[in-house]
Amino acid sequence: MANPVTPAVKQFNQSDEDYGLWKGLDCTVNGVQSKTAAQLVMQAFVLNGDSGKAVTTCNAILGIQKSIPVTTKYVLKAGKADGLRIELKVTGTELVARAAAIVAMAATDRPYTIITPGKTKRSGGSGPVDKLSSLIPQAAVTAVPAKK
Repeated sequence: MANPVTPAVKQFNQSDEDYGLWKGLDCTVNGVQSKTAAQLVMQAFVLNGDSGKAVTTCNAILGIQKSIPVTTKYVLKAGKADGLRIELKVTGTELVARAAAIVAMAATDRPYTIITPGKTKRSGGSGPVDKLSSLIPQAAVTAVPAKK
């Protein structure tokens, strides 16, 4: 008897495909898997540093930097709908330093005047501040054997 075919989970939406957007696919924080941390680490290291998402995320990271141990190890896997996949390994020290650099760069931004408005795309969902706890290492949950 043949095994039933399980449909693959769709990782990318139409917008990801149309615009070639990056997506955090997986991340471990000190070996503990965290899908939420994947988005945050990706926004700090993979997106353009001048993107609004990167600046917002990095401001939020700096707000909790004392809760991120310097030895924390993040392993991010990110990709695009076209099949491109990357792996990035960073420490808590590197994450905080990158956040500080992006925020410092954003502080030098200057306003501009929109001459002709274009089509704008608004994203939904929760912002990075709601997800920050995923960057703080959590103890791995281990099963405790039942007493006999």
